[in-house]
Amino acid sequence: NIIAELRATLESTADGILVCDLEGGIRGYNQHFARMWGVPEELLLRREDGAIYGHLAAQVTDIEQYSQRLRQINRSPLLECNDVLVLRNGRVLERVTLPQYGRGRPIGRVFSFRDITERLAAENQLQLAAKVFESSLDAILVTDPAFCILVVNPSAGQLLDCEPDSLK
Repeated sequence: NIIAELRATLESTADGILVCDLEGGIRGYNQHFARMWGVPEELLLRREDGAIYGHLAAQVTDIEQYSQRLRQINRSPLLECNDVLVLRNGRVLERVTLPQYGRGRPIGRVFSFRDITERLAAENQLQLAAKVFESSLDAILVTDPAFCILVVNPSAGQLLDCEPDSLK
């Protein structure tokens, strides 16, 4: 059955998915979406779209910006956009919004949500490590397995009497 296969595909994706019609009526979602947003099961069972949208808005830290962006998305059925949402629980979600087409015409919208909290934390750690490397008073040299110098920090450059970039 094609419907069962599509449902299985929707549930197996790593992203939270929400599918709406052109008027914003919720046509479908996967369980990852519900977990990611902490949507209570009783709210999902009632299928009251306004209550679900209210729950989502209450989860973001900047409700005004979130609401303004949704209004912009709803006014433009062909709009494709990508933005970042910060939730009150500290999670950071990347939202990708795409029009859904049927027979060449827009029939709705697909929202895809990806939790990027850990990725952002790792990037922040890398930036911090780079700052420590650059500002350390200790001479730091990075070599390859054959001990060829790949990069040095400014302190090592002064010690070796060369510019850090000249060793690359």
